[in-house]
Amino acid sequence: MMKKLLLLLVCVNVFLFSCQEKASSPKSELLEIIKKLRTDEDHEFLMTLRPTDSDLYEIFRDSMYTERAIEYSNKVWNGIDKIPANALGPVNEDDIPVAVSATQDQLLEWSQTDLSMDYIMLCEFLKADVVIYGMQYVDKKGMGTKSRGAFFRVDEKWIFVPQLFRAFL
Repeated sequence: MMKKLLLLLVCVNVFLFSCQEKASSPKSELLEIIKKLRTDEDHEFLMTLRPTDSDLYEIFRDSMYTERAIEYSNKVWNGIDKIPANALGPVNEDDIPVAVSATQDQLLEWSQTDLSMDYIMLCEFLKADVVIYGMQYVDKKGMGTKSRGAFFRVDEKWIFVPQLFRAFL
């Protein structure tokens, strides 16, 4: 009887443990963001990704670099209403969204990342522990049809600065 009770308790614990919601990964969180951006009307959701100055100070290792990023970010975000509604959507409706990311080490060895080669230049400006995220749409043949970056996860929230590398050209 005791063995059966113990076995029952073990089975219940295994069942309860397996039913717990798994912690989401940054890439799965970004896929949810991509899904929302795909149908975003009037850039309403997009505007929630606008970084604050303090967000950018969390990403860049030097105040001089941060100021350049802030200036660029403000310029981009102040003109966000000029971006077409489908700018962050797929080229084809059946394109598959993919979340990509890279650490500084991966960017320096560009062959190990799916981010645009343009982001390599950010390595010298970012703090060492910062991960850059991007989104891609891939067609049925596995070919990339559209990509966008740069997304960052800062203090439990997501921010987006389109083509951030341009701040340092």
